[in-house]
Amino acid sequence: MPNMNGFEATNAIQCFQQQNGQKKTPIIALTANAFDNDRTKCLKAGMDDYISKPATRKQLSEILARWLKPKIKSSNASHDHVGIDVPTSFQQINESELKALADINDPEDRIFLETLINSYLHDTNESLIQLQQRIDNDDFVEIAKIAHRLKSASANLTAHDLSMLFKTLEEAVKQSNKESINEVWLKIQKAYKASSLEFKDYLK
Repeated sequence: MPNMNGFEATNAIQCFQQQNGQKKTPIIALTANAFDNDRTKCLKAGMDDYISKPATRKQLSEILARWLKPKIKSSNASHDHVGIDVPTSFQQINESELKALADINDPEDRIFLETLINSYLHDTNESLIQLQQRIDNDDFVEIAKIAHRLKSASANLTAHDLSMLFKTLEEAVKQSNKESINEVWLKIQKAYKASSLEFKDYLK
């Protein structure tokens, strides 16, 4: 950059946000070096993640999926307790927000979005298998970890109501409420099946 380097820019951005009471914006370093000490320098400077050149579209997709978090818009009231009824009718994905991520009619954007969605579906399929095993074994610690990860991943790709179900599962685990865990788990399976079909239809 002409007037400041990446470390200085990171510091300036974060100082501005702190002074103005703004939420922290994720900052990802893109550098020509791939050495561990360069990664350490970036993280110590306040950056959130690191990727080295040349970066593939798959790598960019993965790192953006990790940090890009659209605002969740849901009419559902916050859950004060786990016993609250979870809606049986869901908005599976938000197409307007997906369009903001990538233009489906642009060839390069389409490849980017396909990679993002397919990566999400593959990872979620694997995670749900693990989740079933953890629920069968009453492994509350691992259930909470998986639910937390899938809550964020689903929100990243606009499956906001599915994300809320994972949040509800987290809350059920905190209360060690096996009945609610099993109830929410059944709804998660149905909602994910519907969401995955909508994702595939969207890419057609």
